[in-house]
Amino acid sequence: MARIAPTLLMAGSLTLASACATYYHTQADFNREFERGDLNRALEALQRRDQHEHGRNKFLYLVNNGLVLSVMGKYRESNEYFEKAYLFGEDYHKDYINEVASYWTNPMVTVYRGEDHEHLMVLYYKALNFLKMEKYEQALVECRRLNIRLQELSDKYKSPEKYRRDAFIHTLMGIIYQAMQDYNNAFIAYRNAFEIYEDDYARLFSLRAPEQLQYDLLNTAWWTGLHQEYEYYKERFGLEEYTPKRPEAELVFFWHNGLSPVKEEWSIDFAIHTRQGKDVLFVNEAMGLNFAFTLDDDDDRSRLSGLR
Repeated sequence: MARIAPTLLMAGSLTLASACATYYHTQADFNREFERGDLNRALEALQRRDQHEHGRNKFLYLVNNGLVLSVMGKYRESNEYFEKAYLFGEDYHKDYINEVASYWTNPMVTVYRGEDHEHLMVLYYKALNFLKMEKYEQALVECRRLNIRLQELSDKYKSPEKYRRDAFIHTLMGIIYQAMQDYNNAFIAYRNAFEIYEDDYARLFSLRAPEQLQYDLLNTAWWTGLHQEYEYYKERFGLEEYTPKRPEAELVFFWHNGLSPVKEEWSIDFAIHTRQGKDVLFVNEAMGLNFAFTLDDDDDRSRLSGLR
């Protein structure tokens, strides 16, 4: 068994929170104004702390700017921030010694690159912004990026019960195609969404396709001249008496309700011990916990021992 050398330092806390908790408290004025609905003051409060633009909370700074600008109707500026946030999350290369230090000492040691669902939301908001600007092709590009990103996440997991496909993305694509009066592709997108409800959501969540999706599928089939498909789905939905009518305009209402939760800390004290070779050991004797970690080089050891 390897010999345990003297303790290098008493570590701070093992935390299950990311950089978000501390960032949230430093942004109290922004959060307050945003919740009040005073978007101009919220944006001013956010941009007063522009040190976050180049710090460890860069992702959060960019996303919050993008969100506020989107709600304010400044869609082009919003998408500039969202794209920077997405590229930052995709391109950021982890510093693994800082990553382990962040888990076992202080979450502010590492850069917050955003979580998987946050990357997806960035692309969703970009698609909505383009849709509102009537830049339909660009909106579809963001939807395709969403699909690709979701598939990459799905490939990480082997469970047959995993979340593989998203019906809302395909519904959104159908809405965009319909706005372009490309009813054939709108029908395909709505049909894909319906199949996801039938094949995935019914089994995983006991959810069936919403009624509006059924009507959208029938309408676009009829407008495209796909009468065989129209008759098939009309019978399947039990809507034999329904006759599509092409309206002069339609209202599509997206309801974004509430704010995301704030992450909270749960802490455990650890001592860091050196071992022979490149290993270090994080120990909490009271709880019987210990975790071994291998350092790549002397620089890693020096940086770890410098944590206070």
